[in-house]
Amino acid sequence: MERRLSPRIEVSLPVELLLPDGQLFAMKSIDMSYLGISFNCDCWTVRQIFPSGHWSGPRDRVNFTLSIKVDEDFTLDCDSLVTRFLRLSENEYHVGVQFLNLDDETQHSLIHYVNERKEL
Repeated sequence: MERRLSPRIEVSLPVELLLPDGQLFAMKSIDMSYLGISFNCDCWTVRQIFPSGHWSGPRDRVNFTLSIKVDEDFTLDCDSLVTRFLRLSENEYHVGVQFLNLDDETQHSLIHYVNERKEL
């Protein structure tokens, strides 16, 4: 049984991922919680996110900035940290990230958004 600190909801939101070198990638989210979001990406994108060619866990500290268009009134812009990484096929990977340094107002908006949708 999975024990989570916050509920996870399925969402297909536009996500922009900005790497420290300025590269920008657009993708769609898969699911989201109060603490983070996940998305799938291709092999080429993974090589850009993980320039060393692999990810061996959170200690690698792979960080980037996310911009997530949650709805017309709420865009979540934050730093993030990779917490999950799974190869799904030869050219598809699943990446889970944790939101970092959210201010109280943003955290409240995110909790409200997730709670509102988990009831649907």
